[in-house]
Amino acid sequence: MKISRTQNAFISQILIWSLVLVGIAGGSGVAVVWQRQLITQAANRMKLLESSLAEVERHQTELNTEIAAEQSLDALLRRNASFALGLAPIREQQLVRVSIPPEQRLAIKRHAEGYAAITP
Repeated sequence: MKISRTQNAFISQILIWSLVLVGIAGGSGVAVVWQRQLITQAANRMKLLESSLAEVERHQTELNTEIAAEQSLDALLRRNASFALGLAPIREQQLVRVSIPPEQRLAIKRHAEGYAAITP
């Protein structure tokens, strides 16, 4: 049985398209595996960063509790006695209470200096 030229060209086209289809499927498979690998790497980095963040937050909480403990009245009195500073507790006459917000107070102070420079 003799194969004609048109049949030979048709078989060649089928072979070429089959190879192209296999190449596209293989490339798609490689792309999917590559994307999954990137997702896995990103997840591992996120897990590492989350654990690092949790450790930093825990350390910050510990430091805040230590600072709060050192700022308590008992700790301050103990330090005063141990260092022999002779500091006395504040009296009510020395206390100045500010009722306006600090931003407003600073704005008034800033504008007052500007107005003082303008007036003769």
